[in-house]
Amino acid sequence: MLIYFHKNKCRYERGQLAPFFILVLVVLVIMAMVTINLSKVAFIKTDSSNAADAGALAGGSVMASVFNSVAQANSQLEASYWEFYYLISIEFALAISIALILNVNLLNSDVNASSAISQACTEPCSAIPTGTIASILEMTVQEIFTGIFIALVAGIEVSIISFSIAQYYYYKSIRDSAKDGREQAILTAHRLALINSGIGSKLKDGSPPEDKELNQLIEDMRKDPEIQKRIDDYGWEALKRQIKNNYRKEFSKFIENLGSGKTYTYDWFDGQSRYHNVEVTVDTQEVNKFRTKITFMPWPVAAAALEVVSQAILRFAYAIGVGLLIPACICSLCEKMPLIGAACAACKYALCAVATALLAAGLVVNILEHTIMVGVKLVLLATVWAGMLPAFSVENDSPDLHVTLCWLDDIVHNRKFRVDTWQDHGEGNLGLWTPTYPQAHSYSVVDFRGMGSIYPPVFRHDASIIDVDSLAASTTPASTDPCAAKLAYVKDLEAQRDDLQGKADYLSGEADRLTQQARQLRSMNAIAAADKIDATVQSSYTGPATEAAKQAGTLTSNILKYKADNAECSY
Repeated sequence: MLIYFHKNKCRYERGQLAPFFILVLVVLVIMAMVTINLSKVAFIKTDSSNAADAGALAGGSVMASVFNSVAQANSQLEASYWEFYYLISIEFALAISIALILNVNLLNSDVNASSAISQACTEPCSAIPTGTIASILEMTVQEIFTGIFIALVAGIEVSIISFSIAQYYYYKSIRDSAKDGREQAILTAHRLALINSGIGSKLKDGSPPEDKELNQLIEDMRKDPEIQKRIDDYGWEALKRQIKNNYRKEFSKFIENLGSGKTYTYDWFDGQSRYHNVEVTVDTQEVNKFRTKITFMPWPVAAAALEVVSQAILRFAYAIGVGLLIPACICSLCEKMPLIGAACAACKYALCAVATALLAAGLVVNILEHTIMVGVKLVLLATVWAGMLPAFSVENDSPDLHVTLCWLDDIVHNRKFRVDTWQDHGEGNLGLWTPTYPQAHSYSVVDFRGMGSIYPPVFRHDASIIDVDSLAASTTPASTDPCAAKLAYVKDLEAQRDDLQGKADYLSGEADRLTQQARQLRSMNAIAAADKIDATVQSSYTGPATEAAKQAGTLTSNILKYKADNAECSY
């Protein structure tokens, strides 16, 4: 065409620029169409990225709250354990003291019983006072000290069993609450991701048409081969549902009915015969494995040992022997009388022989009891007392009713929360041109560890984005102010320093509190328990607090040096 105009340019004087304008117009139209298409792709990508970021931050924040709640409940678990251990330590100390007093009384009773045995046949009347003292001492042990001792041991047994069961159910409630919190986090992530995906701006207001109107609408749409193919592939009801989903009211119902599933998809068919699909996938580890600190001795074993301890300690025979010495004494008074002397002497020796046998048998039994059995029972008491101290850290998928739980050491979880979103928008029909849009995929990963921990309990879990897809990350414009980046860097360092200092202050406070508890235990002669607390303070509190304070000091020095090296910026 241009050659024709060039050869005949002298014959035509008008419209010689028209071909050039036509070419320019075509180029401009193509550029406009490409621009529109690229902007549409960019908008879809932005919606996808916003949805992933919003969902991940929302879900991660809920998970941070869940872990903070677990840490707070764990502090109550630990406090309950130490309170329980202090109380049973007092009971153990009292029980051991009563056992020792009981043993001293038995020794005195045995000494008097030995004296009564030596005088039983030679001077039965003189043996009565010493035998009576031995009998009174043994009766005192039986009626008072043994009763107190058995009551204390029974109280310790009840305390251990009730505390272990209470800790079990409290731990079970913590687990259930954490699992429910995870499901709530997933639900929240889905809702926020879908709400921020831009679906609402693409849907129609109001409610969808009734079924009769929908059926007629689909019948009219079947003239389009693409619609007929969709009906053949997916069915009439699927198309009807997708047309209904083109209304915001249906989208609101969908949001309200979401659960804690891993993936949810919302798809719809718009008025321009285009199919749209938005899918959200949420991924975070299960909260079902906990690392727990338990005592050395399971509570059923402790209860069985205390049952042995609480059995009656003594068998008494002194009172019966003294009862026989009294008629023997009477008989000894008449053994020198004529006529009845021989009978009285026979009565005396018969009675004193039986009394001596009873006193000797009681002495042997009591010596065996308070030298062997009392010692065994004291050893069992001390073993159970030490067995109630924290010993093992175990991982479990479900609570174990047969152990005594001290506290939670940790939840086995990587503290990550990820949301992936996919958006797929069908081809649009613009007459001469049918634009197609690629599927947009974005993801966002949140770490909600923060400065928190389950043990020692630090309630500072916090959510922050640590990873996004590269295209989404590249859409964030960088600041042109050189000082802006430096200011942001300093603020980040200061935030890290404040977090470390806060952690150090918290751990130092907990170390002081536990040290005070150790002092109280030492005042009650619970040396082993106090040493255990001191070791825990050093390993879990004092050491980490010193390290955190040291890191905070290092950051302070780095901040000051950085500010001095970049003094041109105002901080």
